Amino acid sequence: MGVSRKVIKAETDHYVRNDQLNPAWLGAQLAKERWPATMPQLVSLLSDSTFVRQTRHVCRKHEFCAVSLLHQNNKVMKIVVTGSLGNISKPLARELTAKGHDVTVISRKAEKEPEIEALGAKAAVGSVEDVAFLKTVFAGADAVYGMTPPNFGATDMIGYYRNVAKAYAEAAKSTGVKHIVYLSSYGADLEDGSGIIIGSHHAEGILNELEGVAVTCLRPGYFYYNLYNFLGMIKSQGIIGSNFGGDDKLIMVSSLDIAAAAAEELTTTNLQHKVRYIASEERTCTEVAKLIGEAIGKPDLQPITVSTS
Repeated sequence: MGVSRKVIKAETDHYVRNDQLNPAWLGAQLAKERWPATMPQLVSLLSDSTFVRQTRHVCRKHEFCAVSLLHQNNKVMKIVVTGSLGNISKPLARELTAKGHDVTVISRKAEKEPEIEALGAKAAVGSVEDVAFLKTVFAGADAVYGMTPPNFGATDMIGYYRNVAKAYAEAAKSTGVKHIVYLSSYGADLEDGSGIIIGSHHAEGILNELEGVAVTCLRPGYFYYNLYNFLGMIKSQGIIGSNFGGDDKLIMVSSLDIAAAAAEELTTTNLQHKVRYIASEERTCTEVAKLIGEAIGKPDLQPITVSTS
């Protein structure tokens, strides 16, 4: 939780209005099962020009079926994936290599190289703030998935977001990359009042200034696994406390849905500047607390709204 009511209100409205919402490729028919229970709904996506490959994923230890579309005349692309083997980058790299694409995964840690290669990808060890390194890796790439890796040592977090975006922009411009898919955030359309998300706002602006480069900004909702941040509070106080709660809506998302959306955008031939929102389901804070409480034997677990004034 931990973002402002202003962000939640703006994004809730946006999800309702935006035709490009595409609220997860799980489909609008996804059953509103008890979270975090299994969501076994199969999506039917058929087309004359495609064939269907059914894949299985594991989402928070619960399986669900999903359908991936592979174009019969699919072009093999050279794609760079940042984010090492993170919750999004790992399934993204796995899906891209499974489709036969030439994938390079950037990681800061050399010890990740064997696991990256096990996915069928190449490893490039270095920092996304190192422009010279990025130019070497980006050379010849058709598309780049860019994200801002966590940096808990940064003294100026907004400045860090800007620096990473500038490095991506400079490397892409120098090497002729034609498409960047950037992991941004819901709330990135706001110029202020959104805390750390302002970093994503600035990063989008920097990338969108590039000429001759199509930039797709992914704006996922609230990550399911962020709920783990409340474990200590739940154990010690028996509450979920944040600066919003009750009937405020959370647009929640699985990292697997984000990876699927990123793969789709990276391999499209219809290059254009766009924003894509990604969601898996919508719940109120009260519903989330109730479902978690029931699952852990604390049926009276409540979301408590804490004033920030």
